[in-house]
Amino acid sequence: MVRHAEKADDGTKDPPLLPEGTVRAACLAQVLSDVEVTHVFATDLQRTALTIEPLATSKALEVRALPASDIEPLAETLRALPEGSVAVVAGHSNSIPQLAALLGAPLGELNNKGYIPDTEHDRLIEIVLSHGVVAGPATQLRYCAPSR
Repeated sequence: MVRHAEKADDGTKDPPLLPEGTVRAACLAQVLSDVEVTHVFATDLQRTALTIEPLATSKALEVRALPASDIEPLAETLRALPEGSVAVVAGHSNSIPQLAALLGAPLGELNNKGYIPDTEHDRLIEIVLSHGVVAGPATQLRYCAPSR
């Protein structure tokens, strides 16, 4: 799971990525180039789709968009994937921690609201499920150049 890359502050609810966000999205595809990704998910907002699109394109996969406001169906979808599946999810500062908690692997290093800090766009979170059940704590890595 990743939070969307750096977004523009254009005053809209659905802004595009900044140029550095586009670079980060391409970098994510490169970082995961050797991973056998089978599913790609994003919320229904363009910043998450634009973050994950280079990876999806490189893997010849379609991005499956789900509502940003309802994370529970995504958790159920991930639990129901066939064994051996590798899904990459692009979400938001609030939805990624919520999803991790719903899967049974709560995250640390969150702000006082329980969100990924606003300045962080470089956290890559791995959660392993076995038969739909979390198989251990979440692994949190950093990818590409930090945005701070």
